[in-house]
Amino acid sequence: MSRKKGNDIEMAAHLIFLAFILESAGFLISYSFALLADALFVFTDFLFFALLSYALKRGRKSRSLVSLSLVLMLAVFGLGLLVMYSSVYRFVFGGYVRGPEMLTFAFAGLGINMYVTRRTGKRFRLGLRDSFLYISRKTLPSSFVIGAGMWIAFTGEIFADCLFGVIISVMVMLESVILFRDSAFLLLGVPRTRTCLFRNIT
Repeated sequence: MSRKKGNDIEMAAHLIFLAFILESAGFLISYSFALLADALFVFTDFLFFALLSYALKRGRKSRSLVSLSLVLMLAVFGLGLLVMYSSVYRFVFGGYVRGPEMLTFAFAGLGINMYVTRRTGKRFRLGLRDSFLYISRKTLPSSFVIGAGMWIAFTGEIFADCLFGVIISVMVMLESVILFRDSAFLLLGVPRTRTCLFRNIT
């Protein structure tokens, strides 16, 4: 791996972690479960770039990182379940969400995510269709949150936050399962071409 590629991946990990912190703070301010679910989705991206850095470097010291990531992915899966349950509970029993604050943090997270996706997309050997799918998968949760925030800001109804909280939570759990599988392969020394997580890295 070239130094420039390694620097790009490390930069992406730092920016994605910043987005995670911003959206987590946004949840504490806006009380939006959709925003919290998006923060968890962003955290899976952070784990992805951390594991990607290890897959390219193959440093011995990084094996502890993979082991830690396995534990964190299980925790993220559990948190996804909790957020999904909380979203359903809020829909049934009611609650309060601050729409404008939710929008502010969602736009900030989306901006960082789009920048990182654009920069890192150059490191993948992807065709036009796969590039579209890659970008869509990375930005769709934040787009859901923005849509929910706009709905809440204009109508005051929290249904959209509950709905997208459930949808994004399911996406988080699916993403954590995929990352858990691929990082387990990585820890066991399965060749890179056998794992969809790393096979397209240049």
